[in-house]
Parts: sequence; C-alpha cells; structure tokens
Amino acid sequence: MKSFRLAIVLSAVMSCLCQVSAAQNIIGSTTLDIDPNSGNVTATCETDLDATLQGTYQALVSCSVMDTDGNVVASGTAGDPDGEQGYAQAVLTFLGIPGTTYTARGHHGAIAIFIDDNPDDYTKNVYDYNYYYDPYNFSSFEGAPIEYPVYNDWYGPGPTQTVKLPSIHVGSTTDNKIRYYTQSELQALIANAQAILSPHCDAVFAQVIVPTYTNANFFNSLRVTAFLQYPPGAPNIPESDGRDADTQVDQPGRPIELFPNFYPTKYGFPAGFQESVLTHEGVHHYTGWLDFHDPNNPLTPDFQTQFYSSGYRNTSGGSGDFSTWITAGCPAAP
Repeated sequence: MKSFRLAIVLSAVMSCLCQVSAAQNIIGSTTLDIDPNSGNVTATCETDLDATLQGTYQALVSCSVMDTDGNVVASGTAGDPDGEQGYAQAVLTFLGIPGTTYTARGHHGAIAIFIDDNPDDYTKNVYDYNYYYDPYNFSSFEGAPIEYPVYNDWYGPGPTQTVKLPSIHVGSTTDNKIRYYTQSELQALIANAQAILSPHCDAVFAQVIVPTYTNANFFNSLRVTAFLQYPPGAPNIPESDGRDADTQVDQPGRPIELFPNFYPTKYGFPAGFQESVLTHEGVHHYTGWLDFHDPNNPLTPDFQTQFYSSGYRNTSGGSGDFSTWITAGCPAAP
C-alpha cells in the first residue's frame, strides 16, 4: 500500500510539472497611476508572452486613456517586432484635470508567424490571402474578447490553426483612478482668491471679524487648512445638499470639504467662482461661524446676523449666496 500511494503522489507531481512546462500564456496588464504631487497621469499597458510562446508569436499591445465623459485623451501602441523581448509595453503620461476620473484600457494580443501566400489558382496567378501560423489557437478568443480589471492570463487552448490576419486580439484589461487637486494647485487657488478679494470686502471683513482679522492672517490660516476632497465619483461622498464646499466648524482644525460642484466641468465656471467659495469657507474656518442661525446652537454667530449691517442678504435660502456676495464685492444692501 505504501508504494502504491507513493506512485500516486509521484504521478501527480509529474503531471503538475508537465502542465507548468507546457504553459502557453499571453499575460495582459493595465495600471493607471496619478502622482499626488504633480497631478501627472501615467497609464502602463503591457502584454507578456511566456517562454513557450516566444519565437512563435510577437507581443502586441494598444493603450488608451479616457476621461469621465468617454473622450480619448491619450493613446498609443507598442510591439516587439523582432520577438527578442517577449513583451510589449506602452506608457502614456499627461497632466490630468482635477475632478476627472481617468480610465486606462489595454488591448492585448500577439502577431502570428507568417507562413506563405496561398494561391487560389496558380494557373491564373491569382492570390487570395497571406496565411499565418497560430499553434496555440489564441484566435479562438477573438470571437468574444472579454475585459478584465488590471490583469489577466490567457491560456492558448490549441489545436493549431492558420489565420488570415497576423494580429490576434485576445482581450483587454482596464484600470481607473480619480484626479484630485494637488496641494500646490489648492495653494494657487488660495493665492488667487487673496489677489481678487475686493478692497471693500477686505474692509468689511476687518470691520466684522474683529479683533484678529488681517488680510494676511486670514489667508495664511486658509493656506494651512486641511482640505477633504470629494470630486465626482469619489467614494463615501457626504451629503452636500447641492453645496460647493463645507467647513466642519465643530471639528478640530475646522477642515474644509470640497464637494463635486467645486471641481471643473466641461462647461467651465463663472470667473472667480472657486476663489469666492474658498474665501467663503475661509470665513467659516477663521471664525467658526455658521451660514444660518441654528436654534440648537443659539450662541454660535452666523453670517446672516454678523454681515447683515454690511449688506449681506440671503435671498435663495442656500449657503452659496454668501459666495455670490463676495464675488460681487460685498455690496451694501440696495
């Protein structure tokens, strides 16, 4: 009995080794990375041939990146024309737009080996097609190619085939990421907000936000604020009720949340929109005041009360009125 069991084990091991040595796989991968410091988007699409396939096929890959709206923003192809590398890699790099979800897609395949011309009729010297050798029948995947997240391994099932086109597409892989604002981009928006704040608004803030307000103190405080970003498509976006941003005045450090409405769209923004939103949230951050009177926190000041004598009127019932008032230069009430 012992020798019989050992024979079974050895047989199983030899079977596994044979399967490994006879592996005939095309491996495809697609990764998309976004540098949090520069905002550069890098897509890497790669097709690898295992050792069995090298010399029989040549690796091929095409790579593309689409934005949220499905527009192709970058594309490229790569091959292994001499078949010496055993892989083909396409790398695409560009500066992304904040708030955009980028999707990279790699189409993977191989170039089959050319056999010869196949004449229809030698007497008339009429030729049909060139024929190519597909020993592991990867062309069987072409009828219904499937897309996989990030990585997939296609096993050539055989038997040997001849095909009329050299390029064999086995399937695709994909990856996606959201482009957030970089710290330097947020700092640039804050600097612009400071530059375009009207002298009259600055004077109103100095009058109402006493005694510590100065322009420098206010914007320096905004520069060191923690920003919690929730662009379109981000996970776990808090309920925003249509707001552009919100300051958590009851949290340590009073962090500022940036909601989907804050991010660029294909329709663009009115001039100064984002800057006014940041200044608006900066007042929350600097003072801890609320947009509206809160009966549950009757001692906490609010914008309607504090800026009423300076001309601020909330007519829509939304917090965005304060940003609009800042954009207009903090005018007195008509």
